[in-house]
Amino acid sequence: MELDAAGYQYHVAEYLFSSSRRRKRTPTTPHSSEEEEEEQQQQQQQQHHIEDEHAKKRQGPVEEVRISIRDILRPEYGLLTWPCSIVLADFLWEIRTELRGRVVLELGCGTALPGILAAKLGAQVTLTDLEADRSGGVIGVSPAGVEREELDLSSPTGEMNEHSSDHSAAAAAPAAELLENCRYCCQLNDVHCNVAQLRWGVVTPQMALLRTPDVLIAADVMFDVAVFECLLATVSYFLERNPHAFLLTTYQQRSSKWWLHWCEMLCRFDLRCEVIPSTDFVPLHRQTRLHGLTIDLLRVQKRCS
Repeated sequence: MELDAAGYQYHVAEYLFSSSRRRKRTPTTPHSSEEEEEEQQQQQQQQHHIEDEHAKKRQGPVEEVRISIRDILRPEYGLLTWPCSIVLADFLWEIRTELRGRVVLELGCGTALPGILAAKLGAQVTLTDLEADRSGGVIGVSPAGVEREELDLSSPTGEMNEHSSDHSAAAAAPAAELLENCRYCCQLNDVHCNVAQLRWGVVTPQMALLRTPDVLIAADVMFDVAVFECLLATVSYFLERNPHAFLLTTYQQRSSKWWLHWCEMLCRFDLRCEVIPSTDFVPLHRQTRLHGLTIDLLRVQKRCS
């Protein structure tokens, strides 16, 4: 651990994405003891090692990418890499051949592991984030010289709202630190990504200038039901600009109640989603490190697409 300029501890973690990793974990025998489960896992790992050696002989060098991410031990959620980000990155690795040349927009990027991996895989990536408001909404900072009036996407009337300068200033420092850490992580990995502030639920001049994405990605942005409306309003805005685009987002199952609200919001914005269990694509070595967390991936798109 080292200290940053503000005196907070940080460390740089490395994530390996490799075509030699096994995706699925063979189920253990029901009611088996811990010793039996450990023995089964050892047998699986030995078998996977043998399969990998055979694959190397058939296919030549193993394709892999290493990503370095700086985590800062501070109260802000966005300065740490959470399990959902790793799971989303694993899925992007699975569809890596589809990402080259695509325009990718990451919402609530945090330390930006998925977005940086997408850039490594040949996508044109924009990373966006802002701090979540304590009231449950999302707060934003208007760029200097831009008028304060913004179109509220989550309002039934699409009315224009005025945001006070005090409210915007409150978010400026946290937002700046989040985005600066994103830029640092991009430099660590020698990739070029656009980095921007993005407030969910409203159309700002800055938002309107963003490139229309082919793929939107977001990890663990659904921990609070209060942000569902603003989040999906923003997603819907970009899907209207490109009806063939879609959102890939990972979520950790923390409560059964939020799903009903999520489905309600999907219907409101005329969206549909497909659930993809993480066990379908997360490598064995990372499945064992999820410590019992249930994390799945959602693919969200317009109903008519």
